[in-house]
Amino acid sequence: MKAPPATDPDYSARPAAARLGPYAGAVAFAARESWELTVFWEDTLLYLLDALSMMLLGMALYRLGWLQGAVPRGTYLALAAVGVAAGLAIRAWAAGIGWDRIDGGWEPSAATILLPDILYPPGRVLMALGYLGLFHLAYGPAKALFRPFEHYGRMALTGYLGHSALAALIFSGLGLWAQYLRADLLVIGAGILVVQI
Repeated sequence: MKAPPATDPDYSARPAAARLGPYAGAVAFAARESWELTVFWEDTLLYLLDALSMMLLGMALYRLGWLQGAVPRGTYLALAAVGVAAGLAIRAWAAGIGWDRIDGGWEPSAATILLPDILYPPGRVLMALGYLGLFHLAYGPAKALFRPFEHYGRMALTGYLGHSALAALIFSGLGLWAQYLRADLLVIGAGILVVQI
C-alpha cells in the first residue's frame, strides 16, 4: 500500500479532524495510522533497515570513542569540515532535483527519479558526522553550557515519550493542531525541552 499524498484534501482533513476531536478519537486515529504505515506501507522495510544501519553506526562510533570525545581535536575538526561541507553539497544536489520535480522543469529519467533516494543516505551520514564534529568542538570550551543536558541525554526514551505527551497535550488537548508555522514549532519544541530539563 502506498501512503496517500499529503496534498490530497481528504488526507489532509482527516488528521486535523481526529486531532482536534475527543482524545480517544485522536489516539484511535494515531494507532490506526501507525499500524497501516508499519504493516502495509511498501517502504516500511527500507525504514527499518535505515534505522538499524544508523544504530549500528552509532554503536561503532561509540566503540571507537568518537561519541565520548576520546579522539584528538583534529579528528573532530576534520569531521566538522568535511562532513558538513560534503553533506550539504550532496543534500543540496538532491534538493535541487526534488525542486525541479515540484516545479515541473525536469526530464523524467532513471537518474532524476532514483538519484535523490540514492543521495539521501550518504548525505545524511556525512551531515551526522559533521554535527558530531561540531558538537565536540563546541563542547570542550563550553562544557558548562551543556551540563543541563547530561541527565536528559541519559534518559533519551523518557525524554522522547515526555516530549510526545506534552506536544499531544498542547496541540490536540488545547486544540492548537495546525495553527503554527514551522518557525513557531521550533520555539515551542525548545520550550518543551527546557521544561523537561
